[in-house]
Amino acid sequence: MKTFSSYLILFSIHSFATTQRPTRAPYFSPRNRIFNIGVQGAGLQKGQPLAGVENGPSFIRGSGFINALRQQGHNVLDYGDIDFGFASPEPAPANRTSTEVVNAAEVSNAKFMISAQTAKIVREGRFPVTLGGDHSLSIGTIHGISEIYPDFAVLWIDAHSDINTPATTPSGNLHGMPLSLVVRELRNQVQSLAEFSWITPRLFSSNLAYIGLRYSNNGERAIRQRLGISDWNMRDIDQLGIVEVARRAIRRLTLGKRDRPIYISFDIDSLDDLEIGEATGTPVPGGISLSQAMTLIDQLQARSNIIGMELTEVNPALGDVRGHRHLAFATRSIITCVFGACTKGLN
Repeated sequence: MKTFSSYLILFSIHSFATTQRPTRAPYFSPRNRIFNIGVQGAGLQKGQPLAGVENGPSFIRGSGFINALRQQGHNVLDYGDIDFGFASPEPAPANRTSTEVVNAAEVSNAKFMISAQTAKIVREGRFPVTLGGDHSLSIGTIHGISEIYPDFAVLWIDAHSDINTPATTPSGNLHGMPLSLVVRELRNQVQSLAEFSWITPRLFSSNLAYIGLRYSNNGERAIRQRLGISDWNMRDIDQLGIVEVARRAIRRLTLGKRDRPIYISFDIDSLDDLEIGEATGTPVPGGISLSQAMTLIDQLQARSNIIGMELTEVNPALGDVRGHRHLAFATRSIITCVFGACTKGLN
């Protein structure tokens, strides 16, 4: 296991190597084009206590989405799973305090590796698709994306806000805290997490939007309200319809700039339990249907410049065989839809 000082040295090397950004970042989103795609597995479990989510990448690959993308004509390179060097998953300690952050050093080291790999994939001219793994992986993916795209925005499709700080987290689990570590305005709120001092938060809160929220604690709601972060919850989806919600979110994030880079973070628990067979660690009833999710992605694919995506919190240790079949179909449908399958009628 690398020590904190050792990965600070690595970060210095990484920062030097990444100072020269492409003069023009890749533009991916027009319909009916061939994509160069880079798939990476980030089977991190240390951001939450339930075993099984570390096998999410292999389960998602087993859905056949890579072959489906190749059949659509896309060029797909699978970079494999990032080796974090962890032993078998261990439960969170039962005697910790409510504000103690669990596995901070291990998660930070893993996020450093994810950040470097994500930036590498983009520099090689590929659209990064990250398979998770718990949602703390977004600390690394978003940091890596921000190395390339300084004016990027993030659409967070999730049942949860995931913007807890060390002062607001009720569990200490980092899968509920990734956004606090990458949003610029919250930098002072996470200074106690010395393990993450290598991170440069570059995401402005005005460039973040949520779709599908169904649960937030009081601390998270206060943060979102104070920063004025846009969100469309399930009531909005029911009242306005998913197409209108998608269009409002796109207008909010692009600010009229058609080529504005948008990164999609898709937590599988944003979907309704009936769609995923409860194969996720923190299910919340009453979520988005798969049909709504595909319509949402199709609108994004048609109207914005998507430059990367991740699919997180898939836990094949939970649920049953029938639910797993639903989950596999859902993961395949979501990912292929990002690359035009919904429009082409291949799903």
